[in-house]
Amino acid sequence: MAKGLLLNNAYYMTFPGRGACPDALASLFRVLGASNSVTDPANPTDGRSIRATLGHFDFVSTKVRNVLEMAAGQRATSRAGAVGDGNFLMWVAEVRRMHAVFPSEGALERGFQLIDGAALERGLPQ
Repeated sequence: MAKGLLLNNAYYMTFPGRGACPDALASLFRVLGASNSVTDPANPTDGRSIRATLGHFDFVSTKVRNVLEMAAGQRATSRAGAVGDGNFLMWVAEVRRMHAVFPSEGALERGFQLIDGAALERGLPQ
């Protein structure tokens, strides 16, 4: 299953993943005190909406990708370096992968709105 979710980035390009990653992001925002970025439905037929930068979304999806790669046998479960070693590079690679496929015009799409524009630098630190 992990290999299937990694194939063509299905873990964020298809319905199950594209729904699960925003759910995780909403939970993260609430834990960190940024719940104003999450709008809960006003009535049962509305959906929740999340406003975030591509970098915020990629923080969550990088964690998902890491677990999937370990489950698929594509990444070792332990590393010889320091704790967190390589996480930044994984995150940058994820931003670059998603930049081309995520909307940049700021429209709400499936309950998710990117708020940082169209430039690749939108998700990367300067």
